[in-house]
Amino acid sequence: MTHTDKIAQEAIFLAEAWQNRANELLTPEEKTIQRQMKRLLTHPMDKVVMTKMIDQSFRSHNDARIADQINYTLKEYGVPEFFSTGDKLLMRLFLGVGRHFPHVSVPRVVDKMRDDSSRSVIPGEEDILRTHLEQRKAEGVRMNINHLGEAVLGEEESLFRLSTYLEDLKSPEIEYISVKI
Repeated sequence: MTHTDKIAQEAIFLAEAWQNRANELLTPEEKTIQRQMKRLLTHPMDKVVMTKMIDQSFRSHNDARIADQINYTLKEYGVPEFFSTGDKLLMRLFLGVGRHFPHVSVPRVVDKMRDDSSRSVIPGEEDILRTHLEQRKAEGVRMNINHLGEAVLGEEESLFRLSTYLEDLKSPEIEYISVKI
């Protein structure tokens, strides 16, 4: 065994030990999230559905419009398979009844999506975002900024988005961004 092979073997052993220890330290909530993410990976189309639902739900302030978009997305693609049994039931209830009462159902659906995505989707208000980015940078975590709701509705919106991205890149807390074209 060469010196390089020995270093590689030691690195593999160390990585395995760290991963095993990290798994031991997972909270019940983190274990639940991991199981859900594993289900998401086995159903890649679910990511498309969730992205569309989040994008549409956070874009408008009109409950009837949001209900219409969620209804369309779920009818077009189906209820995501990676959802828990309870969440699947709630989505089916939304399709059957909730969509007809958007002022009651939509705030609950949006709150649930915000809560479920709060570990990876952060409010874009500058103070909240900057505080989060500074905290994560201090922890040694590199962050990718991806503004949701990127459907550009015209030249004016496009110029506004461009200026937002350019300002983001001036910030020392932001190393890189994702842009849909």
